[in-house]
Amino acid sequence: MATVLPRAHSGRYYVIMGFLGRLLLNLVLLSFSLACLVPFLVVISASLTTEEALGKYGYTLFPKEFSLRAYQMIFTQSNLILRSYGVSALVTVVGSSLSMLIMSLMAYALSRRTFKLRQGIAFYIFFTMLFSGGLVPSYILITQYLHLKDTIWVLILPGLVSGWYVLVLRT
Repeated sequence: MATVLPRAHSGRYYVIMGFLGRLLLNLVLLSFSLACLVPFLVVISASLTTEEALGKYGYTLFPKEFSLRAYQMIFTQSNLILRSYGVSALVTVVGSSLSMLIMSLMAYALSRRTFKLRQGIAFYIFFTMLFSGGLVPSYILITQYLHLKDTIWVLILPGLVSGWYVLVLRT
């Protein structure tokens, strides 16, 4: 009985397949690079276009009517920019501090084996990780029931507790 061995490929086969593989990889990476770069260029183009042209023509890769008015506003009204960075810093510091405090307290209580409601609260936290309430109900809760519209707390309170971080801190 004769044994049939697979035919070995020649060196030329590996050269061609190597070239095609590299070409395909380069095309995939090029398309990914363009997908990341084009939105950035559109934002820069929009910043160099007049408001009227944006309303009339929409967002384009090249500005229709060139204008530096947006940059002029940034440099002449720098107090607005500084105030915005201050709000961002305040929300970050206060939100992170309160979040760590509350989640650490919850996680400590859940880590105690003698805590009677441990299983129920852990299930509730896990359940909220799986099923979100949704955007519209969250908006209604924040604006109509908690009356947090146009306050700094609307940026801090919704992200105060994360179920995942509580479960991680518990262990």
